[in-house]
Amino acid sequence: MKIEFIPGNEKISKNIPEPEPSKYFIPKWYKEIFSNEKTVNVKHCIPFLDSLSHGYIQKTWCDIEIKVIDEKICVSFDSDVPILLFREKSDMPLSTDFYNIEFVWQRPWSVKLPDGFSGLVVHPLNRYELPFITLSGTVDFDTSIHAPIGQIPFYIKNNFIGIIPKGTPMFQIIPLKREEWNSEKKEYSLNFWQNKDKEIGDTIGFYKKKIWTKKHFN
Repeated sequence: MKIEFIPGNEKISKNIPEPEPSKYFIPKWYKEIFSNEKTVNVKHCIPFLDSLSHGYIQKTWCDIEIKVIDEKICVSFDSDVPILLFREKSDMPLSTDFYNIEFVWQRPWSVKLPDGFSGLVVHPLNRYELPFITLSGTVDFDTSIHAPIGQIPFYIKNNFIGIIPKGTPMFQIIPLKREEWNSEKKEYSLNFWQNKDKEIGDTIGFYKKKIWTKKHFN
């Protein structure tokens, strides 16, 4: 399968990096987590790692400075291609963890997916250390190329003052195949779970060895 990234204008094409595979943005804190056969933490959880490396990441192409002047949040950046806009207030119910201002990432690269595919656009998964949160949306990227530059709302944590550095993940794009799903409730079966226990036994790393399928995003 192929995902295509289309620049909104010539300046973007020459100066702004396109989204890159998420596997290149594994955070330093994850790499530094101590792990061996006796520890139990997220380093042992393959689904957690899959979430970090799934799909594609758009990164910031300049530093963004966040300041508070006269009790008002001020944002500045140095880029010929604006990286964000803002709206005076949020229409969403927010916790007190965020400034009540809705910022909007500028999405400089449009996305084209094969017929029948949508894209889940989300805050970089499991990246709670970032000083902002990006809202989620599902976009039919096979048919929705309608504007050269898109907009993705996000909120800044209200205790953050400083620099969001160039190269910070802004949002993650995960291709999804559109299919019709139906749910079904099954009855509990003790025999089913006993058989599963026998399959697993005391095998360390059972999920990775027996269940996991490697994902490829290039």
